[in-house]
Amino acid sequence: WLKKQTQGKVRVDILHEALCPFCILQDWRYHEARRALADIADSSIIWWGNAKDTPKGIECQHGPTECVANRFFNCVQYHYPEKRLDLTHCFDYYMLFIHTSHSPLSLENFTAQAKNCSQVLGLDYDVLNTCANNDEGLRLIEIAEQATIPFKHKYVPWIAIDGTHSTVAEHDVDSFVQTVCDAYKGTVTLPSICLKKGSADDSEEVMVLERAGHCAN
Repeated sequence: WLKKQTQGKVRVDILHEALCPFCILQDWRYHEARRALADIADSSIIWWGNAKDTPKGIECQHGPTECVANRFFNCVQYHYPEKRLDLTHCFDYYMLFIHTSHSPLSLENFTAQAKNCSQVLGLDYDVLNTCANNDEGLRLIEIAEQATIPFKHKYVPWIAIDGTHSTVAEHDVDSFVQTVCDAYKGTVTLPSICLKKGSADDSEEVMVLERAGHCAN
C-alpha cells in the first residue's frame, strides 16, 4: 500500500505522525505541490513517526489518540489511495484553523473529524474505522514501522528524496519543489511548478505559524 517507485520517477518518502504540529503544518503547505509533482514523483507518507514498540504495546509521542490517528491514516492510504492526500488535508484544516486549543486532541474530537472528512470525501468511515481498530490496522501500522526504521530519523517531519534525507526539501515548499525537480532525470516534460518560483500557496493564517520545526525522536 506504500507507493512503489515508478521507473524514472523521483521517490519521495515523508515520515509523519498524526498529531505532531509541524507534520500537520508541513502536510497542509505541501499539499498542492505534491499533487503538481505527481507526474515526476511518487510520494509516500509513512504514518509511524516517533512511535515506540514497547512490551506494553505501541506508544505514540502525542498520546493514545495519535496512535489511533496513525492507524486510521494508514487505513485510508490502503483502502482509498487516491483520496489519501485529500483526507489528511481536511484533517490539517481542522487542526490549524478550528482546534485552537493547546490541549491534546481528544479521541472523541478526532473521531468526529475523521467521520466528517470521510463524509465530505465520500469515503466509507465504517470501513476505515473497522480497519483502524482490528488486525488489519495493526498489520498496516507494523508495515509503517518497518518502513520507517531504515531512515534512522531523528525527528519528524523527515523527507527523503530517492532514499536520501533532504533537509533542504524540509525547509519550505519552494525548496521541496526545487529538490524534486532537480532530482528528476526522466523524459516526461517537467510540470509547470518546476519552472516558476514562489509556487507555495501561503495563506495569511498559515504564514503566522512557525515556518519550520520538528518533533524530535
